[in-house]
Amino acid sequence: TFRDKETDINTALDNVILASKTERNITETTCVSYRDDMRNEVRQEIEMLNNAMKGLINREFVVYYQPKVALENSRLVGGEALVRWKKPDGTMIPPNDFIPCLEKNGFITALDFYVYEEVCRFIKSRVEKNLPVVPISVNVSMLHLKEEGFLDRINSLVKSYAIPAHLLEFELTEGVFLENEKEALKIMEKMKEMGFLVSIDDFGSGFSSLNLLKNMPVDILK
Repeated sequence: TFRDKETDINTALDNVILASKTERNITETTCVSYRDDMRNEVRQEIEMLNNAMKGLINREFVVYYQPKVALENSRLVGGEALVRWKKPDGTMIPPNDFIPCLEKNGFITALDFYVYEEVCRFIKSRVEKNLPVVPISVNVSMLHLKEEGFLDRINSLVKSYAIPAHLLEFELTEGVFLENEKEALKIMEKMKEMGFLVSIDDFGSGFSSLNLLKNMPVDILK
């Protein structure tokens, strides 16, 4: 719909493409109208992505470990790796402000492997110092299911740090199975064969299929 008769056809087509890309991930949307603020949103996303790439190189992303404690005896039984972005000026950016953008642009896979290596390094340092070690859980993005050689990369990383596979727990969300159930189950089975722990996060928040749960070779259900 042309409201501004001064708009030429090339600009209009650019706006159409921009609108379709901006709203691509909203599945219930069947019709999208261009808004002027869309260009600003895209500009902010590009800036965020560029800064994140520099942040990885400069090791601005920090991994924290949230403890998992057994209720019956208060014993530490595991941990969960949580990533935060600490800018050079000390500002801490919460994951809700950068994870969605990185997922949308596919850069989340690079951040995931950054976290995997930080966790391997952390576990290795504790093993070398004869300190207690517990399994640490890390997230698996939906995009990894489409990544060729994903499991080989994980296996090579763990072997390079010479740590036991059972000290890494890979966490898939329920939504991963909505995207590609067959591929997700195959990856879970291979992870188990390689000796890793596998958990499902957010179970019951949406899909909640007990039939699916029956087929999952899962160690932990959250």
